[in-house]
Amino acid sequence: MHATAHQVSALIRTDPDDMGKHVVRLFLTAWQDQNVLAPLSAMIRSVFSDEGAADALRQFLATHMLGPLVAASRRDRPDVRVALAASHLAGLAIGRHILGVAPLAKADIEQLGACVAPVIQHYPTGKLPAVVAARAD
Repeated sequence: MHATAHQVSALIRTDPDDMGKHVVRLFLTAWQDQNVLAPLSAMIRSVFSDEGAADALRQFLATHMLGPLVAASRRDRPDVRVALAASHLAGLAIGRHILGVAPLAKADIEQLGACVAPVIQHYPTGKLPAVVAARAD
């Protein structure tokens, strides 16, 4: 994915209440670039059978995209927060670009952002249920 350090840094400087919207837009916009779509689709497909590809995707999301945003929020359980946001975004990409689920595949980025951003916003900034926080160790 072509989320640059500059783009992630810009997200950190945005209003924390709008972080989810910007993260979803950045993530989905990366998939719009035809030079990125094929390699990303191949990576997503291969994560199910290639541990190296799965690790590369986890590392990208944790280290370069979501990790810095979660760290900037200074909330508890950053590892759980990154995992929740990453799994949600990966699921969205699979539904939209790999499985081609019609409502997801046909929706524009703003429509998807309006639906998904509140949840993505919650992961880095919201309160985690005690059960999730306690069992994540």
